[in-house]
Amino acid sequence: MIQLVQFTGDVVVGNYTTDSTEITISANTLSINPAFELSAGTKYYVYIVSGAVKDTTGNNFAGMTNSGIWIFTTAADNVAPTTGDKMKGT
Repeated sequence: MIQLVQFTGDVVVGNYTTDSTEITISANTLSINPAFELSAGTKYYVYIVSGAVKDTTGNNFAGMTNSGIWIFTTAADNVAPTTGDKMKGT
């Protein structure tokens, strides 16, 4: 099993297997493309159990069971409001 986890609170936001449509493996790269938008400015990590991924000769990947191994933070939402979003004062 491969899990995408929100760092704060250890909230699992996605569960995958290597045959999931959201997982792509090419050579030595594993990519996760979730079917949903990740929250802006949020820290995530990836958890991979031992044996969830195999190399080209069939050997099991040892796994990543520590939240500090594959960690990333999404970009902040810096979209400026459009004219229609402005509030009118009284």
